[in-house]
Amino acid sequence: MNKKSIALMLLLTLSIMMPILAIKVTAYPVTGTPSTTPKIIEWYSNVGTEGLDAYATLKWNPEYLKLEVLTPIHTVTTIIVQGKDTYGQNIEAKVVIPTIAPMQSKWIFNDTHTVPPKPVAFAEITGILQQNGTDNTKFAIYTEPEPFEEYLGQFHNSTGFEPGKYDYHGDLRQYLVGQGENKPYTVQDVPVEPSNPDPYKIAVNWDDKELSPPIRVRDLLPQADEFPTGGAGVDSTIWLESLDENGNKVITPVFIPAHTTLTPPITGCTYSTLCKVWGGEQGESYYIFTEPMPERKLFYYYINIDHITIHPASYDILAYPDAIEGKYPGVTDITVALRDIDGNLVHAADYGKINGIDQKIIINFYASGGKIQPSNDVHIELCHVATTVNITADTNPRTIKVTADANIPECTWHGPMNLFTWTEMTFDGINSVLFTGGWPIHTLMCGYTDATGASISMNAPFRQWLPPELGGPAPNGIKLDGPLYEVMISLQVGCNLISSPVYPMLGTAQYQLGAGIPMDLLFGYTSATDTIEAIWWYDGTWHVYIPGVPDPTAFFTDGVGYWIKAEKACTLELSGVAMENAPFAPHEYHLRHSWNLIGFTSIEHGMPTDQYLESLATDTRASDSIASAVGPIWVYDAPSRSWTRDPAMLWPTHGYWMNYKLASGDLAP
Repeated sequence: MNKKSIALMLLLTLSIMMPILAIKVTAYPVTGTPSTTPKIIEWYSNVGTEGLDAYATLKWNPEYLKLEVLTPIHTVTTIIVQGKDTYGQNIEAKVVIPTIAPMQSKWIFNDTHTVPPKPVAFAEITGILQQNGTDNTKFAIYTEPEPFEEYLGQFHNSTGFEPGKYDYHGDLRQYLVGQGENKPYTVQDVPVEPSNPDPYKIAVNWDDKELSPPIRVRDLLPQADEFPTGGAGVDSTIWLESLDENGNKVITPVFIPAHTTLTPPITGCTYSTLCKVWGGEQGESYYIFTEPMPERKLFYYYINIDHITIHPASYDILAYPDAIEGKYPGVTDITVALRDIDGNLVHAADYGKINGIDQKIIINFYASGGKIQPSNDVHIELCHVATTVNITADTNPRTIKVTADANIPECTWHGPMNLFTWTEMTFDGINSVLFTGGWPIHTLMCGYTDATGASISMNAPFRQWLPPELGGPAPNGIKLDGPLYEVMISLQVGCNLISSPVYPMLGTAQYQLGAGIPMDLLFGYTSATDTIEAIWWYDGTWHVYIPGVPDPTAFFTDGVGYWIKAEKACTLELSGVAMENAPFAPHEYHLRHSWNLIGFTSIEHGMPTDQYLESLATDTRASDSIASAVGPIWVYDAPSRSWTRDPAMLWPTHGYWMNYKLASGDLAP
């Protein structure tokens, strides 16, 4: 029989033969239920409030946590618990579960911020989520007690309290640290403090004897044969001054009846530091230990599919792809991803067979323009993304809506579900219809309907949902810090002086950052050949592009003003990201002495000219010094065929003639 069993039997015998120990402790009451509870959980057990009751005790007895695997794991899964410590500070811990994890295996949650990883004590749990889990996976979450009681020191009237020491060690100057049952103690230079706050228990007149004669193995844990017959000779009371788990001073009087050898745990309060001990009977020695609370089950956690999201490899593709010969993005990939309630990727479960037919998640697609292949019965099986499909642009530059509808079979934890997701994309190019819809800049959107039927919408892309290998934002999975915008620039018959307020074509891997769109693509294959006569720009030398006449050196980009002569009223449709949110340092636009044809790179509804040009100031007096460097500035209004000199405000989609008086400079809006 091991020492734990012997000690338990001894305590049971004492509880029958002796009066109930009168232990009084200053403690804080434990009441209420969690103010914030984790998502997708079921408190243990199905009857009563056992899990909630155990959870409430964390307020006064913070605990480490562990997880038990209850269903098969199809992919490496990370479970993260978020919460607070007793000081109200945010903490989190995680478990990384390999696919080889056997059923009923248990895994300790380790702090995500410590190296090497160590457990962290939770006083409150505010959330639980997963990464790369499997739909319908079930886990049980438990508290994880300290592996063994910790020895804090001895008290005797003649010597006082001696942290970490006990009798028969003479002049030992170091502090003794237990390592567990049948393991010899180690020593350290500072007193022992509980690694996780726990209740106390007290041994009286204890002598840590050898456990395996003739080898003396002192492990600093009391067992039944290490106490004198009868234990304490008379009733006694000792006082312990401690700091509790919140750093408050707590004085705990403990009454110890005669013949007691080992008290039960002193419940009602937990302690992080033992500061001072006094009282007791002359000639008796008292040894203070922590007493880890037993393991307690808190709740079950389920990973379920909550919604799906749709992910174009590029939110902007060029119209009329047939003439592009597959070299440029007239075609883009579409991927549907399964998500849990927190937005993390979820693998589809093994839904089994019905009448011998495999049950699978089936995705059907629809687009308000272009062509999707395949469009029906795309399957997701034991993975978290649908088979990649393609959308091919048609000849009409415009914004389209792409939708996906997922039918998810019934399983153990949920009934059949029908989930819906959508996103907007832009086919860039020249649209033969004149835009007259008001403000020319619109945010591209996406969204979904979750398992409850709630409709969610957001800017596209809402976040970097997927890594590049799963269709994440290109180039190379760079994260966008802001939404994508659609820009519609109306072109009147005759000359138009325009610019792009966004960095165009962001998210398309085939374009170099900063280069913009090849004019061969933007103007070469759509209705531009029927509506646009020519495009001019100036960088000290005049350049011209004629739609339909290939010129691989010509690009349409931000920061540049363009003269466009239209034979018919039409619309230049672009998509891109605001320059301040691009995944590279904002551009600086080089200015030459004399005249420059510049663009306005902002999506604001107008900006004071001095504010936009403030980087050109020659001293701290911005308006005066800008005037000494710049002027005049001219803007052309195509509808009225009129010029304005030195406008007070600059506006998106307009281009500007600006005279720069200095030798050279750089405009950094």
